[in-house]
Amino acid sequence: MANTYCNVLFRVDGSPTIGMGHVMRCLYLARQLARQRKMTVAFAVKENPWVMQAIQAKEYEIFPLPAESSAEEVSRVQEILRSFKADCVITDLRSPTEGLWESIQTLGILSVVIDEWGSKSVPSDLLTNGTIVPAWHRYQPVGDVTCLL
Repeated sequence: MANTYCNVLFRVDGSPTIGMGHVMRCLYLARQLARQRKMTVAFAVKENPWVMQAIQAKEYEIFPLPAESSAEEVSRVQEILRSFKADCVITDLRSPTEGLWESIQTLGILSVVIDEWGSKSVPSDLLTNGTIVPAWHRYQPVGDVTCLL
């Protein structure tokens, strides 16, 4: 399995308003995953100078997205996943665009969601929530999802 090559796309955002924690967590995760496996990592992010600079500093490919959440973002992410030939998409979003997770599921790509709210159903193959607040771990299962809480 260590010789298997895969393409991983991270869908994450950061800004002066929400901070850079999600981006930094994904950059760290990308680095650790790349140490374990042969992979190509790319990021799909809303255009923001802080985010773009942090990702470019690590020399990952960036796919810019529209600044506002919209159906256009969902279709653009699907387009990116197809052109990048992603084997896995990891989303770490404070407020995902409506329909984003569901649209990823339709492509049959391994879907990993990093969530911290626990207040919604999350269609994914793997769900992780690293918070220690039990009230933020109240997920309603959607299909056959593995939860790491």
